[in-house]
Amino acid sequence: MKPLSEQFSELATRTRKLEAEIAAVKQDNKEKFDARRAEVHAKVEAGLADINAAAQNVKGVISTNLTALKTKISCDVAQVKQRVAEQATKIDAGIANFRAESRENDAELAIQYALYAIDQAEAAALDAMAARAEADSFDK
Repeated sequence: MKPLSEQFSELATRTRKLEAEIAAVKQDNKEKFDARRAEVHAKVEAGLADINAAAQNVKGVISTNLTALKTKISCDVAQVKQRVAEQATKIDAGIANFRAESRENDAELAIQYALYAIDQAEAAALDAMAARAEADSFDK
């Protein structure tokens, strides 16, 4: 069996490692979110470019009407982007808050259990030290 000091040291090391992993997960989620967001924006821009290319290929259209159509499409796309972003933000925020609260509750219970386990470990360690002291007193 490892000495108690080593066991407590291992517990502290694992706690620091968990803190580092949590920080890494936060960063990883942000990177995935940013990548997905850039991907969607690129897709929207590509769609607009396709519309513009198709509009340029149309023959016999009066150029002022074509310009007005392009402007209208750009404005409509911008409005749709804005509405979708607003709704997505509201939905995502609600889901994220629910998920975060649930995970925070789980973490709080786990931390409370860990603190209880630490108290148990401390009590057991003190009992072990008392028992060792008592056993040693018989050897003298």
